[in-house]
Amino acid sequence: MSVAGQMLILEAYGRDLFYAAPESLEQVQHISTTPAGPLRDALLQVLFQSVDPVKGFRADQAFHQFYLNHMNEIGVPLGPDHVLPGGQISCQHYALDTLIWTGKVTRLSDLTRDMYNGDPHPQPEKDLRTTVLNDLYNARTGRNFDTNALFCRYSINHGMGAPMGKAEIQILGDIRIVAMPYALDVLYCNIPADGDWSKIVIAEMPAVLGDDDGQPSQLSALLATGDVDEDNPMVLGDEDELLPRRIFKGGLLGIETSTPTITDVTQSVGAHTDRDNEAIDLLVVYPTTGPASADLIEVGTPKGRRYHYYVDTTGAVLRLVDEMLAARVAGRAHWEGKGKIDKRSIAIGVEQGLSQLSDAQIAALSWLLRDIQSRHSLASEQIIQAADLGIGENMPSWDALA
Repeated sequence: MSVAGQMLILEAYGRDLFYAAPESLEQVQHISTTPAGPLRDALLQVLFQSVDPVKGFRADQAFHQFYLNHMNEIGVPLGPDHVLPGGQISCQHYALDTLIWTGKVTRLSDLTRDMYNGDPHPQPEKDLRTTVLNDLYNARTGRNFDTNALFCRYSINHGMGAPMGKAEIQILGDIRIVAMPYALDVLYCNIPADGDWSKIVIAEMPAVLGDDDGQPSQLSALLATGDVDEDNPMVLGDEDELLPRRIFKGGLLGIETSTPTITDVTQSVGAHTDRDNEAIDLLVVYPTTGPASADLIEVGTPKGRRYHYYVDTTGAVLRLVDEMLAARVAGRAHWEGKGKIDKRSIAIGVEQGLSQLSDAQIAALSWLLRDIQSRHSLASEQIIQAADLGIGENMPSWDALA
């Protein structure tokens, strides 16, 4: 892609952003060692906007100033700067740490220090730590953080960084394992044939970026020695379904969450429009062309389309505008001769909504519709799609949301 007038190939890994020109791929450079100037500014904007399209990189923000001074310590950003449940504290997850705003920048690594060695932290810090870890694990794995769970405990004790995805079951030869990626390594353990989890051993796979002699270790080659177990789902489900009945206390991971994670980025959106005391009497779903990054960059512009919520193709839900404020997406559209839609409705944008939605999108969007409908006492005929307002085409997946 073009960055500050140069064609570059970019790759973000746990600790750093790597880049190189296509004609000299052997000359890989790091953003952490790039001197201040137009190129570094452009690289920072690309890096942050890839995970936080609404806000991007802002040099005047506390989290981003801290990042500039501690790049290799906290790693690359993984998601947007967002508000935690309760609306008072914000955080941003990075590959190797999480930055938390409590009136000052606090690091999650400070809150987890010695948590398995006497845990000297006062109760308010423990409560904040639990909230942040749950937010991180919910967003990355679809599960809560469990202090006693083996992967959770091991990753903190051994500095594995943030979880990068859900656990998967793989077969290596005749051995069944559960493997889970973290920012700095992949953790795995055998599923014991005798069901005795008390003797479980968690190991680390070779680092993907190579060892000290510079030769890369290929995790893909290791996993390719066996086929995926087609008799069981790849993603680790309820432990009672996939694991032996006798389970070591705490299991491998926390409990799977039953609701989608809602990431609140309302503080990054900026200017808003008041409802002017209009009652909420409609819930409107707007299909977007996507990709999500383009839709959300538009949300962050002064005159861009703004939804209350946005659901991407993975089923992740972003809260963009407070429900007590008006959306800005339908313009002058009316419904049944009443006032303008934007001041009367709650608006949901759906990435690539004119294509068939993914199962994850349908599940997240269905839950969100039911939740909003219940909280605002809306009848089923008050839930419509943009096409019902004369805006665009019908959504192919609309019937599946009923």
